[in-house]
Amino acid sequence: MNHPFLLRNASVTAALLLSMLGARAQTAPLASGGKDFWLGFMQNAYGAQALRLTIASPSGATGTVSMPLGGWSTGFSVGPNGQTTLIVPATAEHVGSEVVANKGIRVQSDNNITVTATSYQSFTADAAQVLPLRSLGTSYRAQAYRGLPGFADFYKSELLIVATEDGTQVKIVPSVNTSGGHPAGIPFTVNLDQGQTYQVQSAMAALDLTGTLVEATTSSGACRPFAVFSGSMCANVPVGCPACDHIYEQMVPMDQWGTLFHTARALNVATCTIRVVAAQNGTQVAVDGGAPVPLNAGQSLELNGVTSPLCISATQPVSVAQHFEGFNCAGQGDPAMLELLPDERVSTSALWSTMISGQIGSHSVSVIMPTANTGQLTIDGAPVNQALFVPYTGCSGWSYAAFPVASGTHRIAATGGFLAYASGTGTGESYAFIVGSVFFPDDPPQQIICSSGPVTLTAPQPIVNAEWTTASDPGTLLGTGPSLTFTPTANDTYILDGQTTNGLCPLHFEWEVGLPPPSVNVTANGLASAQVCQNAAVQLNVLPVPDPGSFDLAWTPSSTMNDATVPDPVAYPATDTWFKLLVTSPVGCGSVIDSVFVDVLPHDVEAIVAVALDDTVCPGQSTTLQARAERIVASDNFNDAPSAIWASISGGSASALCGAITGNALRFDGAGTRSATTTPFNMVNGAALHFALRIANGTAPCDDPEPGDDILVQHSPDGVTWTTIATLLESAYPAWTTVDLPLPTGLSSTTRFRWKQAANSGAGTDNWAIDDVRITRYDNTGLVFAWSPATGLSAPNSASTSASPAGPTTWTVTAQTLSGCSFTDQVTIEVQPAFTLTATADTTICTPGSPVQLQAVASQNSGITWAWSPATWLTNTTTAAPLATAGTTTTWTVTATGPGGCTAQEQVSITVGQLGAMNVTTSDASLCQGAQCWLNAAFTAGSPCTVTWTPDNGSLNSLTGAWVSASPTAPTTYIATVTEDLSGCSVQDSVHIHVSTAYTADAGQDTSLCSTTGHQLNVVHNVPLATISWSNPSLVDDAALNSPTVLFDTTATYQVTVTDTAGCFVTDLVTVSDAFDELITPEDVSACAGTPVLLDAGFPGSSYAWSTNAATQSISVDTAGSYHCTITNPQGCQASRTFNVVFNAMPVVDLGPDLSICGNYAQTLDAGNPGNAFSWSTGANDQQITVTQDGTYSVSVTTPFNCTAADEVNIAFHALPTDELADATVCAGTPVSLNAGNPGASYQWNNGATTQSIVPDSSGTYSVTIITPEQCAATYVAIVAILPVVNIDLGPDTTLCSGQVLVLDAGTSGLNYTWNTGATTQTIQATTSGTYSVSASNGACAGQDAISLTFDPSPTDPLQDTIACAGGTITLDAGNPGCTWLWNTGATTPTIDVVSSGTYSVTVTNAMNCSGHFDAEVTFADPPVVDLGPDTVLCEGDVLTLDAGNPGATYQWSNGQDTRTINVTSGGIYSVVVNNGLCTGTDGISTTFNQRPDRLGTHQFFTCLDKEPHYVVISAGNNGSSYEWSTGASSQVILAGAYGWYYVDITNSLDCSVRDSAVVTEFCDPSLYVPNSFTPNGDGVNDIWHADGNNIGYFNLNVFDRGGQVIFHSENFTYGWDGKIDGEDAPPGVYVWRMEYRFVKDTEGKEGMIHSQLGHVTLLR
Repeated sequence: MNHPFLLRNASVTAALLLSMLGARAQTAPLASGGKDFWLGFMQNAYGAQALRLTIASPSGATGTVSMPLGGWSTGFSVGPNGQTTLIVPATAEHVGSEVVANKGIRVQSDNNITVTATSYQSFTADAAQVLPLRSLGTSYRAQAYRGLPGFADFYKSELLIVATEDGTQVKIVPSVNTSGGHPAGIPFTVNLDQGQTYQVQSAMAALDLTGTLVEATTSSGACRPFAVFSGSMCANVPVGCPACDHIYEQMVPMDQWGTLFHTARALNVATCTIRVVAAQNGTQVAVDGGAPVPLNAGQSLELNGVTSPLCISATQPVSVAQHFEGFNCAGQGDPAMLELLPDERVSTSALWSTMISGQIGSHSVSVIMPTANTGQLTIDGAPVNQALFVPYTGCSGWSYAAFPVASGTHRIAATGGFLAYASGTGTGESYAFIVGSVFFPDDPPQQIICSSGPVTLTAPQPIVNAEWTTASDPGTLLGTGPSLTFTPTANDTYILDGQTTNGLCPLHFEWEVGLPPPSVNVTANGLASAQVCQNAAVQLNVLPVPDPGSFDLAWTPSSTMNDATVPDPVAYPATDTWFKLLVTSPVGCGSVIDSVFVDVLPHDVEAIVAVALDDTVCPGQSTTLQARAERIVASDNFNDAPSAIWASISGGSASALCGAITGNALRFDGAGTRSATTTPFNMVNGAALHFALRIANGTAPCDDPEPGDDILVQHSPDGVTWTTIATLLESAYPAWTTVDLPLPTGLSSTTRFRWKQAANSGAGTDNWAIDDVRITRYDNTGLVFAWSPATGLSAPNSASTSASPAGPTTWTVTAQTLSGCSFTDQVTIEVQPAFTLTATADTTICTPGSPVQLQAVASQNSGITWAWSPATWLTNTTTAAPLATAGTTTTWTVTATGPGGCTAQEQVSITVGQLGAMNVTTSDASLCQGAQCWLNAAFTAGSPCTVTWTPDNGSLNSLTGAWVSASPTAPTTYIATVTEDLSGCSVQDSVHIHVSTAYTADAGQDTSLCSTTGHQLNVVHNVPLATISWSNPSLVDDAALNSPTVLFDTTATYQVTVTDTAGCFVTDLVTVSDAFDELITPEDVSACAGTPVLLDAGFPGSSYAWSTNAATQSISVDTAGSYHCTITNPQGCQASRTFNVVFNAMPVVDLGPDLSICGNYAQTLDAGNPGNAFSWSTGANDQQITVTQDGTYSVSVTTPFNCTAADEVNIAFHALPTDELADATVCAGTPVSLNAGNPGASYQWNNGATTQSIVPDSSGTYSVTIITPEQCAATYVAIVAILPVVNIDLGPDTTLCSGQVLVLDAGTSGLNYTWNTGATTQTIQATTSGTYSVSASNGACAGQDAISLTFDPSPTDPLQDTIACAGGTITLDAGNPGCTWLWNTGATTPTIDVVSSGTYSVTVTNAMNCSGHFDAEVTFADPPVVDLGPDTVLCEGDVLTLDAGNPGATYQWSNGQDTRTINVTSGGIYSVVVNNGLCTGTDGISTTFNQRPDRLGTHQFFTCLDKEPHYVVISAGNNGSSYEWSTGASSQVILAGAYGWYYVDITNSLDCSVRDSAVVTEFCDPSLYVPNSFTPNGDGVNDIWHADGNNIGYFNLNVFDRGGQVIFHSENFTYGWDGKIDGEDAPPGVYVWRMEYRFVKDTEGKEGMIHSQLGHVTLLR
């Protein structure tokens, strides 16, 4: 089907980041998977032991992981639903703060993947799911955590930036002082190129980078996204809750933060910390629907010791982090951080792997999802128990659950979506990361525009500096601007490059423009269908020919043609074939298809051979031509199994391993003898062996044979004695080569043929193959022959014919089968060059016996012998020049014989004259003038003669012949000459003829009369005794008189004839005319009104009398009426003539007055007078025209009576005044001027002014009416705004304590603000010392102010949450020397000792009266309780999972494992020691595993249950066991009497069971039965006609009507014909069917050769 215009989705390539970042909707799902990722590794405590990347893919992927600027790269490959883990060099870890490094890691893949990054160190490990490039942004706030105080402030809070584009500039506003010396709240920038990284660490361990703003500068723009990771080198969460752990998480861009979150439940973790960070000022955060907590941008809300999952909502987007707490608080694990997913960012499936760590003993996945969808969840393909989900108490509609998983790779899925987090815990260790695989849709395909007409391409977004090019010619600029219009002539990619409107980011768009395929018409041999003979050439063509540069052509079936990709391939079909041409646009602009049917006539003719018994003859000689048909006796193309023509094949099989002509070949590679031997054939008239041969020249499986490993082709009469026909050398056939071997004569009727390798080196070596084998013999039976050209052939329609070529000749013989197939061959007969003779010219002698010298000359002089015949009258017959004395006319033949036996002949004739005497006579010797007579010449002669006459004066009817007619006008003598034709001899004789005197007659001059009646005719002549006769005897009184009288008044011509007594006569003519014989009256005359008419009375030379009293021949009249004229000719004859005159009305044409028009540039002109013809000066011919230009326009109107009138008008167009006013906004006190422009016009302002310009003094709307000199007017408006002056007052300089916040207000709202901090709001919050300045503008006026702020230092928080073993003592130190302290215990010392769990707080005040309130959570843990359960007995193959409990502890099992749980599969005693970091516990268990029953010995039985014994014996074995069969039997052995599966449960004496099965599969001898009639009458008996049988593989059936049309088709032998054609009952009768099928030969399903069967079925009703 053609698609004239097809548009697909647009592809925006280089603009990808803009479209995904700048225009990304906040609620759109953020992709966690993709094809391109950037990441980095932050500093892990004292350094990571291993940096790992885990890559998973739902559909399989390959790609690379590299550190582009670090010189490292490695590849990876992952299968569908699989994953792989790669180790990144340790040099990729960042150390230190605020230094640009080249440590960015890039992951690139050819398909969607998810990436999880793990920074591993014993007891300090964490993992993060990495976001793809398309999910990155340019504005972030960090979710970090404070480091671990002490240790020389080594463990710090940190964040890491990874640049993905060159020229990236990042502004960082740290929330605390940095290690590199950047103060809190003071922005600083860093410049990065692609792959560079920048790590920021806090100045002190106690400082927390949470809330730090990281965003792109304006110059960097939105097109350079970067990744941000944050956390802590090692942190206690919360502060007083050891032990510390590395925190590592990738930050989500702020535009992807959410407002609804659900925190997760993690197994084996008692408590967690939740932290919420706001993106905007005035954010309200509620937990479980409680009272909202206000937060401004960058501020955070922290909840510690959370024991159950929470619902968190916010009025504006927030980031929510969930921290695992230290094991002293949580009871298991150590800190890890998750930046939680908002509710809308669900996945439907995900793949993840647990983290590899010796400290992690428990792995789990936490799942959050809508309660209604919990039944959809599967883990590793198995449904989970829906009852394990717990609804959230703080909000409705959502539930949570946590599921333990074993170490390894897992898959989670739910069609309704879920939020999931993987985690693991152990003693002093934990990890957590997001589990999700939300993918962006694949980039939409290039925009494909399919059209052959004009195309307009337009940029999908605003663009500047736009330039258009094509992929085929990138150096040629097609145009500029956002749009391009063109007409495509070929497929091409049109490219638009430019920048965003701010000029910062490049834009790149591509459109694929293609031509839709044209409709095509396919022909075979130039026809809509063709009939050819088997394997004959068929010329296929397509019109119109598609442009090969724009379309792909694919003919099918391609195996039968020379080139399936050209418009005119030649095909060689072997069977009836539909040839189809698919014309496809390679760029996706659709395709068209057409087909042509070729009916193939089968035959067995290999070739026709034409031969000649003698292929060289002399001129004039003949030879015998013979045609022999080479007929195929047997053939095999090996495309299926070798056919039945082979008696045996050794070491070979049908295969395509070394290629084939088509399909398979017979390839030899076996051990021992390698040969193929045919069955016996009658080869008494054997012709040839035809086959294709390839002898390999490579390596196995096409190994090159050694010299001597040749192929022998042999024949044998009995299969015992073999004779070699040809030896085919092993080096001569490296590629497939056609071999044609003529057969020797004398073969028998039982001849066998054999192809055999002379030697080989064993199996798999010295390979060779044959294909397309054909054995032929000569047989002309059933063929019709025709030779061409038929000239020179005695029997052109016989196989054998005599040929007599006139010169070298090529004869073509055509042999036709009974089916009409034709075959041709040619044979050429050469004729020896002829030599020529010249002889004496023929001679005439009039006297018999006169001597004549004869002479013969040959063109070939040497070796010539001569022979003259007859010998009569010759002196010598063997010489070239005899003397002849002929007495009678004689012809001699001279024969010259050359040395090669070829002859040449010539003849010489001597004519001897035999002419006698002649006598000339006449029929009348005396004639009248004009009379004739006959002349005769009489003579004797012995041979034909010619008679000629003279004189040649025109009086003879012929100048030749014995009899002629003469008509002389004067006395004349005629002479006759007789010439003998053979000899040229002649004689003469003559005769004289007398002619009478000439007569005259005069009838007088022609005359004109007023009346011819009574006029007397007269003739004067010199004829004696004359007789008179006048013509028109009815017009005279007596036509025999010399002077008769005319009786009628009319014009006539009279002829008179005067005859003498001898009958001789003379004639004359006279005309008598009537004066007004041609007068016509009355006559109608018409003209247009106002145009005079000329009336002409005619008959020049006459006198005239008009009714108007005019006396001229013609008069001019302008009034309608009748006009009469009396005409008198010079003879005085008179006549009257009348004219009737009519005047037709003229059209009235008025185009109106000349026009002068303002603004309207079109005017319609109307000529009126509908129904008439119009001719305008513009060339138009309608009644109305529309004009758009100045000028004079005229029209001519013509009526149906051809009366014409015209008019003209002048049109002038004038422009309206132009609008040159512009709105104006100014600051008060700044003058503004409005100028109306249009010089030379007059003006009227709405304030009364009449000048061209005015100066307004107040805001308002001002309008002016402008009138041009042509009196064209227009009114225009301008708006003037005069804005007030801006005043700002930030107040006096101020001193505060650090940690306090001062709100600075720039005053009046509605202005544009610019603070030196970069803020643009009316107010800002100041938290650090410095000078703050602001400028504000209303668009016209601006104001500025500044304030200096000092923040004195406040006490710092040194307290940390602490966990210890019960019974110990913990010392809390409030630090801050020189301050005062007040504990909640009442103590006032800097340190206190505690012995019980609880929260301890202290207020610290320094000398500047700045205070801080700090607390620490102290926990004393109990020893772990361990219970492995009772001793257990199981069956072999069972798995016993032993769980030591106590999440977060460390484990040491007796078998060496150190995980919380172990899987036991063998008997023994197992024990474990559990250490929770403070205390230990132990337990042990004894296990026994009993043996299970053995499985069945055989699982598949092939049999035919239709044969005896009609069952199969199946034994379950395992004596002494109990059995439960699917048949209900409980015996050890069953007799299976039906096909299908049989299942058995076997239980041994140890109560261990196994289930096994066996299948009974039908395999009966192949058979096929086809009924010969059926009765489709709906009685349920014999209604459907179909084949029946066993083990039928391939099946193809067609049923035909009497016209040969297929009326039923089936490819399933059980699917039959119901006796209907197109839904209607077929008439009763006999129907022909054709069937092809293969039998299944063995239990492996291998099919045999194709069988073809033709038959008929009778339909009865």
